[in-house]
Amino acid sequence: MTEVRVDTGSKATAVIGIGMNLAFDFAQYADLHRKATSLNSGTGTNVGMEAAANSILYHFDKAYHESLNNPDNPRPWLNVVDTIGERITITDGPEEYSGIAKGISEGGELIVLRDDGREIHVGSGEITSISD
Repeated sequence: MTEVRVDTGSKATAVIGIGMNLAFDFAQYADLHRKATSLNSGTGTNVGMEAAANSILYHFDKAYHESLNNPDNPRPWLNVVDTIGERITITDGPEEYSGIAKGISEGGELIVLRDDGREIHVGSGEITSISD
């Protein structure tokens, strides 16, 4: 989840929420093994919380400074978003709907063309790619 605010002095603030499983116990939640993984399981190592947080902050800071130094491509991370163009299902609490991921808004929301023809901006929810 990302939220961006601009105050009257044109200063922008971004709040970025990240959910990450470090050491998920799949034995307790066997039904999630196809939808979820953990950093430790994916890397085969024991990654601690502090090391994971430090790595995330380092890479965010690096990407931020790279975008500042490249005015021709201020959003280079869009080149690696693999959801764009994919058919997806979004679950937001009890509501579930499907559509095509079209892009990322200036505010960081996923732009989705729903099956009913409406274009929406999704700021949170569980997104699942649908294999055809």
